[in-house]
Amino acid sequence: MDFGFLAALRAMSRKEIIYPLLWSILVALGVLGLCVWGVQNATESFLASLTPPEWLPDWGIEPLGVLMHLGATIATVFAWILSFRTLVHATLGLLLEMTLERLVARDPTLPSLLPGPSSMRSLGTSVVSLLKWFCVHLMLSPLYLLSSFFPPLSLALFFAVDGRMLSGEMYELVSPRLVPEDERDSLRNAMRRAMQVWGTLVSVLLVIPVVNLAVPLFAMVSMVYFVQAYRIRIQENG
Repeated sequence: MDFGFLAALRAMSRKEIIYPLLWSILVALGVLGLCVWGVQNATESFLASLTPPEWLPDWGIEPLGVLMHLGATIATVFAWILSFRTLVHATLGLLLEMTLERLVARDPTLPSLLPGPSSMRSLGTSVVSLLKWFCVHLMLSPLYLLSSFFPPLSLALFFAVDGRMLSGEMYELVSPRLVPEDERDSLRNAMRRAMQVWGTLVSVLLVIPVVNLAVPLFAMVSMVYFVQAYRIRIQENG
């Protein structure tokens, strides 16, 4: 199973999707720039305001400075991750309707769109999902810190949690336009394990520089084909 990735790559090469893609990249650059600029300025101001305590010996000043700059680097990395999660939700809220309409108009394998929430409501749902994402990772931060002594475990934990949340959020936004209401819960239960893998893979793509500029729109399109492929499979299996 390709999780809709190959179909999404084909769809994004069509001229109808280029316009949403360009908007997605512009939003990506804007969000990334604001987040990283804000965190860097805040951390630099904070570091500049600090003075070594009087009881600290001279030999301890340099290691303290290294630790402070390491903290600033970690904050910048977190801003990078946060900015692209913000980007995912902004893209979903702003470009969902446009992208779905263009996909369905050009691809006969996709079903007609069902009536769904307005763009503003979708944007509101995206903002709520972003706050939920932030709160969950904030609560898990002590666990991330403990597991950081073995970095592969820390990364695996982060991507597993992030992938689960991302796939659920994307499904909740896309499925109302593609799946009748009485089928959504059963379809989601059938897709649960596959959605975890899908979400983890997309979460990894979101931290790859340059590639992640196009990932939000790519994830949205791939979820459309992923949901449709699973519906067909369930119908064929009875």
